[in-house]
Amino acid sequence: MVHKVAPPPGLEAKQAKTRKQSAGVKTPKRLVPGQVVKQVKTSAASAAVLAHITKGRAPTKRDGWNKLFKAYYVTDRLTMRNSIREGVPARTVGMLADVLDLSSVRIADALGIPASTVRRKVRANAQLEPDQTERLLGLQRLIGQIQTMVEESGNPEGFDAAAWTKRWLDEPHPALEGAKPIDYLDTMTGQQILADLLARNVTGAYA
Repeated sequence: MVHKVAPPPGLEAKQAKTRKQSAGVKTPKRLVPGQVVKQVKTSAASAAVLAHITKGRAPTKRDGWNKLFKAYYVTDRLTMRNSIREGVPARTVGMLADVLDLSSVRIADALGIPASTVRRKVRANAQLEPDQTERLLGLQRLIGQIQTMVEESGNPEGFDAAAWTKRWLDEPHPALEGAKPIDYLDTMTGQQILADLLARNVTGAYA
């Protein structure tokens, strides 16, 4: 049986408002999958985000994680490209697993990274390879996309993007032919499909 995770708070009201708009009224812009909503413009801000990414620094509070995920989503692509090429510490897999309340093995497997590789690199205090880093950061950008969507809906208070993402990833989705979104994280093409699916939610096009 296919179960559907409830949309983030505030989106249903936004959808109802959109349906009532007349043809002559300008409708809200649709988020394009992977688009940069608002780039981090200052070098200091970019450097701070880069430090979190490349050094594996963990926010001390859950709200800090969601803010960091949003930073990944809105950071300019050049900064992200440089971060991907440098690689992130392998221990970031475990840090993200803790935030999502999933096992490190589950996250690594979902991202197409052998768990044995993660363990070996953690012991060596080494970085993930660029392709592995790209998929890991891609997941965090998806969480940041959700955080941004909810904030733009005008009802972000009390919303936990990471917790909502965890539930959404593990629920079969009709638009994915009954597959779970987590099964699409192992390639960047799959992640793009998920980003597009999330973007359609903004305009009420729930598949």
